[in-house]
Amino acid sequence: MRRSGNAPGPDLRLVPAAVAAWGAAAVAVAGNPQSVRTATVIAAVLVILTGAWIVTTGRRRARVRAGTVLATAWLALVAAAVALASTAAGLTVRHAGGLQDLVTDASVVSMTGVVRTEPSVVDRGTATVALAADTLTHRGRTTRSHVTVEVRGGTDVAHLDPGARVQVSGQLSAPWRPYDHAARLTASTVQPLGPAGPVDRVVLTVRTGLREATDGLHPDARALVVGATLGDTRTVPPDLAEAMRTVSLTHVTAVSGAHLAVVTATAMALTSWLRTPVRVVLCASALTGFVVLVGPQPSVLRAGSMAAVMLVGLLVGRPSKAVPALATAALVLVVVDPWMSRSFGFVLSVLATASIVMLAPVLSRAAPSVVPGPLRDVLAVPVAAQLACQPVLVLLQPALGLYAVPANVLAVPALLPTTLLGLVTALVAPWAPGAAAVIAHGAGAGAWWIATVARFFAGLPGALIPWPGGAVGAALLALPTVMLVGWVTECAHRRDR
Repeated sequence: MRRSGNAPGPDLRLVPAAVAAWGAAAVAVAGNPQSVRTATVIAAVLVILTGAWIVTTGRRRARVRAGTVLATAWLALVAAAVALASTAAGLTVRHAGGLQDLVTDASVVSMTGVVRTEPSVVDRGTATVALAADTLTHRGRTTRSHVTVEVRGGTDVAHLDPGARVQVSGQLSAPWRPYDHAARLTASTVQPLGPAGPVDRVVLTVRTGLREATDGLHPDARALVVGATLGDTRTVPPDLAEAMRTVSLTHVTAVSGAHLAVVTATAMALTSWLRTPVRVVLCASALTGFVVLVGPQPSVLRAGSMAAVMLVGLLVGRPSKAVPALATAALVLVVVDPWMSRSFGFVLSVLATASIVMLAPVLSRAAPSVVPGPLRDVLAVPVAAQLACQPVLVLLQPALGLYAVPANVLAVPALLPTTLLGLVTALVAPWAPGAAAVIAHGAGAGAWWIATVARFFAGLPGALIPWPGGAVGAALLALPTVMLVGWVTECAHRRDR
């Protein structure tokens, strides 16, 4: 992680564009279609006027740096305008057929669509699935709809398969997570219309095979193998889930950058002897297959997009740097799905990745020289991620995890074998259940260690320190964090000289 003082820093030119798009989307998703369309037109006019001004003045400008700054600022304005346009289109879709008015009135409707997720049990007798709806019927009038709704119901919902086409009738209400769903539909009746497609059936077979292969493991190990491999947390014991939240280990079962890194690195290692174009195609196929297997969660899409950018860089012979790749991924994803800008999981994923790329090397260089180099690098990663994410985490839980860093240092190395062996188990299970059960025990050993570390540190005195919640608590933590990072950065620069 060390670099000399003369080495160039990270390429930040795309960061303002990503931040501008993110901010514009986060604000705009709370508006209505008309107001956001108006804002889009204003932004487009500003883009044209400022672009013309930059071109005109650029012909008389000799200073390259000033021109680069202006171009970067203009690109940020363009990104914000595009994000606004995308949000306006998304809001128009969400309001189509008077859906939002129907949600406000708690109307009874009927919707048809395709089930996109496996049922998730929220309490006894109640389950939820995500439905990609294509029609909406209210009082005999049917309109086209292209939104994702959360369907909540009983055993009929609990037995739905991903990919199945259904018709659901029930009462609309506001969604719990508006960045994931346009509405919630509490089902009174569920009528199957068609089975899942071949791809969905294969994915379901693989996921089911992993669960069956891990049946013989300790409950903690079984839950974490399935969680680390598929992102499925339904079988994680409540006390273990609480322990992992206490010591900031929930990322183990929130499939994200670390998991994508395992898949990408393994695919690249196995294809290292092939020509670059073939290698990129095979790695991209492995990446796509993994995303399909675990489902399109925000953190998975972000990490998958970043890996895709890097693969394109490899194909054209210009390997992408991590910061531009991350900025590009965040920018593209926010434009494609503006509601992702308000997803805590997406925010935490981007912050963690950015901190590991940008802050971890600084922390490593600033560490005392008596600490061995490899140990400095190992310790810098969880410290950087914790510093970046903690101001956001207090919005979710108004407390500070005192032992988060040592818990991550000890537990995270076990994530690699757990995830890799879990994937092998999942792929082998449909054809060789006995062999899969044996491989699952290898994955279970790593998962057991992670669970043991989480329970140990969560049980220590002072594991959680109370902290003010809300924006005030986040600001109170962000301010000293920024000051600490500034001081550490200065120490690293002095050490580099």
